[in-house]
Amino acid sequence: MAKIQEVTIPRLAQACDELGMDYALIAAITDEDGPGAETPAVPEDSCQAEPADTARTVLQTGLPHLSIYCDLQEGTLSAFATWEGRLPATAEDEVAALLGDLNWDFIAPTLSYSLQEAPGPRAQEEIVISANRAMGVAEGLSMQQLRGFLDSAFDSFTQVFEYIAQALPAAVTWENNNA
Repeated sequence: MAKIQEVTIPRLAQACDELGMDYALIAAITDEDGPGAETPAVPEDSCQAEPADTARTVLQTGLPHLSIYCDLQEGTLSAFATWEGRLPATAEDEVAALLGDLNWDFIAPTLSYSLQEAPGPRAQEEIVISANRAMGVAEGLSMQQLRGFLDSAFDSFTQVFEYIAQALPAAVTWENNNA
């Protein structure tokens, strides 16, 4: 029987190592840091338990066209993905309807969007689409369960964003950049 252990960011990093994934351990952005706040890198040798007065550490990784970070708070392990695709704020009704349908039809991941100011000289809002998978881990997980969570979360992110890319082709700009 697999050994159940406390879920920690260092164990999550170990699971990523076993899956052959690249990742970085970084300081979490807190609400006080505000939008656009810098997230300093945390050296890998600092994976030991952190004193209460230090910043919380998260694991950051990615897949093609996805930025992903994993966080552990209050007995819940969460994986959050942000898609590279962007749409103008004028497409909000279409995006809201699509994400609502997908959230209704599928158990995971949970999709959401936000309006953020686009980079560049012309300030305008754009739609940023995100996905989330979460799992209660207060009782601990085996390494196999931890790897399974990562595999299923990342697979669900890839599948749903491939679907969204087909449904919202105007958001896909990276294929145009390769021409």
